Parts: sequence; structure tokens; C-alpha cells
Amino acid sequence: MYVLQAIITFFFFYSNINFYFCTAFFEGNIVNVTAKYNIPFFGLKEGKHVFDFEIEREFFEYYNNPEIETGELTVNVELYKQPGLLELGIIIRGTVKLQCDRCLDYFNMPLNYDGKLYVKFGEEKEDLDENVIVLKENTHSLNLAQFLYEYIHLSLPYKRVHRDAKDCNKEMLKRLGEHSFNEESTESIDPRWKGLNELNNETKN
Repeated sequence: MYVLQAIITFFFFYSNINFYFCTAFFEGNIVNVTAKYNIPFFGLKEGKHVFDFEIEREFFEYYNNPEIETGELTVNVELYKQPGLLELGIIIRGTVKLQCDRCLDYFNMPLNYDGKLYVKFGEEKEDLDENVIVLKENTHSLNLAQFLYEYIHLSLPYKRVHRDAKDCNKEMLKRLGEHSFNEESTESIDPRWKGLNELNNETKN
């Protein structure tokens, strides 16, 4: 009896330890995904400072948005530090993997973004431009992850298709075309005759 209790206690203790370490590891990885896009501006001298980042699959998995399956992007940030103001010039270049609206296959679409972000310090008491944010005076760093995510999505075209229609999945296009034709054929039948046709088919069977 005592042996059985000892075994149960051991497995319970061992399972809890595994759960703790797995949870800590998983949460740590999630934090690290966004932490790498931190800019520690506190202590920087006034003037120009350059930061480079890379965006890959784990970035899009973190935000869990089905529009973009993955991507390979580079981010160049030129930060100009002035008294009471940060000016960031942000350039994003690379490709993202999207689903083609024409044939439903996934393809790599080039993506380019050039923009500015201004950071002021103090209390936000007035309506600001969408490219201007206000941070508290005692803030030491700025995390760009959410901004980069939004810039990438703003850069996506409304129509997302292979640049050349020849690159589309021909078999899928054929199937979609047949499906569309069948739908149009069904809709074109006068509803007054549709019931009669169905009755005739049942009689033949």
C-alpha cells in the first residue's frame, strides 16, 4: 500500500515539474518573438541610430492571422533622437506567402513599405496623427512588433493574385470554372420550369 502511494506521489510530482517547465518554455518563446523588435532608446545620444530586424514564420504564427501563412522580410529602422521626440524611418522589404484569389494556391508576393513613426513624450491630451504616438516620460524602450504587423497588412494589395496568370494552378482553375458554369446554368433556369424538370427526372428514374 505504501509502495503504491509512493509511486503515485512520484508521478504526480514529476508531471507537475514537466508541466511547469513546458509552460515556462512556451511562454518564454512567445515573449521572445516580440522582444526582438524592441528599440532601447533610453541612453542613446541625440542623432541618428540604425536598427535592423528580420521577420519570419514565427512572427506571423504569433499573431495567428490566416491571411499571411509566412514570410521573409527585412526591416531597416533609422531613428533620429531629438529632445522630446523620436523620428523613425521604417523600411520593410521581402515577400509574404498569400493565397491567390484566382486559383487558391499559395504564392510569394513581394512586399514593400516605407513610412514614418513619430514618438512624443508626455500625456496624450489631444488628437494626434495616426503616425504619432505618445509615451510616458519614464519609458525606456519602444517595441515595434505591433506596428510592423500593421504596416505589413496595410501594404497588402486588395487583389492578391499571381503576377502572371500562367503561374496559377491550371487544374484548380479548370475546376473552379466548371463549378462557376454549373452555378450559372442552375441560376439561369426559369424557376417555373425547374420544378417540372425535377418531376420529369423523378419519373424517368
